[in-house]
Amino acid sequence: MTDVDLVPAPVLRAGAAAEPPLLGLPTLMRWTGTSAARLTSRLGPTATVSVVVRLSRRRVLHVDPPTGPAADSRLLVGEGPFRESLDRIGALRIPDLRHETRWPAWRDLAAQEGSRAALAMPARGSGNVAVVIAARCRRPRPWTSMELVMVDSVAQEVARAVQTCASLLAAAPAAARADGSAAEALEQALARRAGEAGAGGLEAVRDLARTHG
Repeated sequence: MTDVDLVPAPVLRAGAAAEPPLLGLPTLMRWTGTSAARLTSRLGPTATVSVVVRLSRRRVLHVDPPTGPAADSRLLVGEGPFRESLDRIGALRIPDLRHETRWPAWRDLAAQEGSRAALAMPARGSGNVAVVIAARCRRPRPWTSMELVMVDSVAQEVARAVQTCASLLAAAPAAARADGSAAEALEQALARRAGEAGAGGLEAVRDLARTHG
């Protein structure tokens, strides 16, 4: 596998501001963290979910649920199933880490976290934009077909939201992208739409896309 020169990945918690230009959008990040938390709840008390987001060939970050300890960045974006899933855009299911022989350093990190099973579920936007749902479980887990469909649905939803925001920023004047004003304006509009009654994160992004389309 060709190595990708990635910058260190910031750990983004729900409510934390992200890096400009694309993800100077804390509302989008809060929604992504909330999506991870909801999926964690649906998968049960032994599960943990983070969302890995690739913005470009050199920019990768991960978003953790707003509660609980932050995940080790090396576990999520270093060499391992989540990184490989991101590079290949292919799902990887690991029912029991004791029977896995790949990625020895990653297996050590996963064991330190207390993980016994893992699932990497990717979704691609356009260009280099992609996301991976990085699910881990503290017990061996076969990852049923219903669970795969549920996790894939969240991955696709997050990827659409990130890609839509990226496209809206790309359509802004170059000067506004460079000085951060485009991201600031988009964040204000996104927060305003998301704050409306009944408007979730993805719905707010779609509404903005229609308005600017």
